Amino acid sequence: MSSDKEKIQILNTMTRIIDEKAAKYKSERKGMNPSRVNSEKKLILDSIDDAVKLAKTIQPIPQDLIADLEKLSKQFFNMI
Repeated sequence: MSSDKEKIQILNTMTRIIDEKAAKYKSERKGMNPSRVNSEKKLILDSIDDAVKLAKTIQPIPQDLIADLEKLSKQFFNMI
């Protein structure tokens, strides 16, 4: 298993990618066809879920980051 330091580096990378994908999705979704909207949304939600799972394996647990990711997940889940 990876050390917490490696997990933190991976989590930082995941968070950066999620932020980039989320911003791009929010700015482009109105021009996307419905199948792309759904696939991009699912990819972002799955990535957030993976990041939360990883974050919960790090000590001390980054509660603020987990809360932010869960909030973002709810926003995306409720997006049309």
